Amino acid sequence: MEANMDYRALKANEYGTFFSMMKEKTGAYLESRLVAMGLDWGCLQDMVSSVGEVRAVGQGGMPVGFVWIEKRDARLHVHGLVIDPAYRGRGIGSSVLHDLESEFASQVESIEVGV
Repeated sequence: MEANMDYRALKANEYGTFFSMMKEKTGAYLESRLVAMGLDWGCLQDMVSSVGEVRAVGQGGMPVGFVWIEKRDARLHVHGLVIDPAYRGRGIGSSVLHDLESEFASQVESIEVGV
């Protein structure tokens, strides 16, 4: 597992990068899920800014991805986890989930991943 992960709140000018990476990673799958729920990308963008929090994921000061989380009573829901293609396959996603588990261990009973 990768070590030395760092997290911070997403800056306003980073939301576009987050959405671009989500579209690239999920392609038609997320689009079909949005349509099934009666939503579109604009609705999703509105939800991201009002539901939970999006964090930038870094390693050694380098931005490597994003994670969108929401605490729901006794659960932590991971709405999205996207890692830059140049950093995939290095265990970063696993490290992020492990770090969330550690951070929220005393606050939630479970973590659900909806990505």
